Amino acid sequence: GKNKKGLDGLEVSEEYREFAKRVVGLSACVDMFVISEEGYIGVEAIAPLVEQVGGTLMFYPSVGASTLPQDLFKTFSRPFATRALLRLRCSSGFRVARAYGHLSSDDHYENLYHVACCNSDSSFCVDFEFDNPSGVVANLDVHPTMQVAFSFTCVVPVEEEGGGYQVQRRLRIETIRSDIGRQALEIYSSVDAEVVMSLLCHKIITAITQEGLVEARMLLQDWLVILTARYNQHVMRRTGGSFDTTFTKFNTLQMLPKMVYGMLRGKIMDSLKASRDERAFLRHICSSLRPEFVSLLLYPRLNIFPDLDTPNPSSDVLLLSHSSLDQESTDIYLLDSLTELLVYYPRAAKAAVPFPPPVDSGIRSFIQSSKDNRPLCPQVHNCADGDASGLDFSARMWEDRHLNAPQSHEWAVASDQGYAAFMSTLKDEVKGFMESS
Repeated sequence: GKNKKGLDGLEVSEEYREFAKRVVGLSACVDMFVISEEGYIGVEAIAPLVEQVGGTLMFYPSVGASTLPQDLFKTFSRPFATRALLRLRCSSGFRVARAYGHLSSDDHYENLYHVACCNSDSSFCVDFEFDNPSGVVANLDVHPTMQVAFSFTCVVPVEEEGGGYQVQRRLRIETIRSDIGRQALEIYSSVDAEVVMSLLCHKIITAITQEGLVEARMLLQDWLVILTARYNQHVMRRTGGSFDTTFTKFNTLQMLPKMVYGMLRGKIMDSLKASRDERAFLRHICSSLRPEFVSLLLYPRLNIFPDLDTPNPSSDVLLLSHSSLDQESTDIYLLDSLTELLVYYPRAAKAAVPFPPPVDSGIRSFIQSSKDNRPLCPQVHNCADGDASGLDFSARMWEDRHLNAPQSHEWAVASDQGYAAFMSTLKDEVKGFMESS
């Protein structure tokens, strides 16, 4: 491929496109497990091929960082479907704007999509829009309705004597009705932050491919500015509340600024934290994961274990900041970023608690359960204060200022200044937007 508009903007070569069409025509599936030992591989050129044929793509930066055996087992043991068709229908007032995921639109029929292959962990995302300026107001007594029809081919066991397997063609139909939000308060209170960020992630990934990383970062930040401005216009002004950038009135919205911030600081959009191959791989898996996994990748979860034998962490999720780490405590910290699990021993724990955690400890059982219940196997790192692994853990405390952050208050680099500075700059940007609109 060739660069289009800046970092990571890529146009897939015609050779790959034609090869993908031939593979889809054969109803074949391509899985790729890439291990990089000698620098750049070119994952961003391979990924579109795998996506079009519904295959699995895994990338490992080295043999030592590979979880290949576990991922092979997950890939080939989960249920899958081939030659699938996805049809979407909407009642009057709204329509399908676009669909995201590892699918392709039909050349002749609207709202019909082809899925060469998918598995039990696959996820698709749909964006809707009103089909008239008035929205869904023709008949307020009729709920907006969407129907999803999914036909697919699968292999199922035969229960009769002799056993064996047979190929079946199946059809599943789901009809979903939604309430109408007559006021902005109803809309904001019904938001699912993980789903919103999953859809936004799809759009930003598309922007990275078409426009490049720099432009995509600005689009993401501007989205947050507009969302926060509209919230203040529709909610805070009408209820007499003060200016608010943290969505204090709605718990459903409060994680959105942190997820946007995490996406800006994380490996998906930071050319210093991850190689070009790793960024391409992370964007690939984001385009097919369920929302709860996407949100974990965008903003990792930091939990604490009071001791090694406790089977589950405390219910409190800590800030990704050094202020959350008590170096004089014997507590053990666990950072979960979906593809990686980092166990961290602070200074006091390093001297008093066995390192790394014993095989029969509660924290190891929790880690194994986490590995079993996700679509890919995360790599586990054991880190301790005062060594190189501890520095790697420390660098993932995203809410603190980036070590190489420029001395600037510009919106374009606000995320490098730390979360508090980011929110302060967001406040200025939102006020400026509201004054000019």
